[in-house]
Amino acid sequence: MKAARLHGPGDLRVENIAAPGPPEPGWVKLNVDAAGICGSDLHNFRTGQWISRAPSTAGHELTGTVVAVGDQHPARERPRQEQRRQAADGAAAHDKH
Repeated sequence: MKAARLHGPGDLRVENIAAPGPPEPGWVKLNVDAAGICGSDLHNFRTGQWISRAPSTAGHELTGTVVAVGDQHPARERPRQEQRRQAADGAAAHDKH
């Protein structure tokens, strides 16, 4: 899979990295549809001020589809139909604002 990785100030590279395996307990695995770069990411690219390790993967604001659910994740406790209803209710509530 590909990832945008920050190696240092002004040094952003799109690289091939290993795809993650199955999710650990309590986690989900996503197929990322889109990832955003926020102002903090841009500042870090320009200055390197917050680089705690290099390379680091940029973009923490994302949307995607859950493709696997780890053991002990709350989503495993509810029937799938209830999950869909809650997602639809959340979208409807968001649309009203």
